[in-house]
Amino acid sequence: MVLFSLTLAVCPFIPASNLFFPVGFVVAERILYMPSMGYCLLVGHSVNFLMKRRQSLFLRGAITVGVAGLIGVMALRTIQRNEEWVSNASLYSSGVRCNSNNGVMLTNLGIEHGRLKNFTFAEKLYRRSMKVAPEHSRGFSNFGGLMEALKRYDEAEEVGEREGEGGRGREREREREREREMEMEGMSCLTFLAHTGV
Repeated sequence: MVLFSLTLAVCPFIPASNLFFPVGFVVAERILYMPSMGYCLLVGHSVNFLMKRRQSLFLRGAITVGVAGLIGVMALRTIQRNEEWVSNASLYSSGVRCNSNNGVMLTNLGIEHGRLKNFTFAEKLYRRSMKVAPEHSRGFSNFGGLMEALKRYDEAEEVGEREGEGGRGREREREREREREMEMEGMSCLTFLAHTGV
């Protein structure tokens, strides 16, 4: 049971951990479902093992308090994270706090602030997105759209020209990145199959 729990906790997490190669996203909840099942099984098995041993009443009480404390901490963290999922703006703000150089998160947060008519902050986010992730074209196009909406046509045209000049190079880079990802996916599958003996 311990080996199964550890396998469930570690193996599904490794491909998304960015340890061996970049996967292009920060670790998110969707990646942690299977590892958290392994973690819960391991904790449950450990508590069961410790409680079945003939131990003093004090030790059993300490284990019970420890488990209750762990459940309480996890419940509080869940409540905190649920508040971050209340709206797109709060979710993207959380993502930017975790990784302030993520162009996708900056652009998405800029889009949300644009929808909320907070144009000054949206402009600041788009500019930052274009600076930290010049290969991310959505930052440029959304910035251009915002400049048009604010009737700042010169800036919209300038960013459009920059996007046009860099677009072909970015497209080639994206194509190379896709090829590398496909190679890495193929290698990951082969490595997994080799280790599992399939």
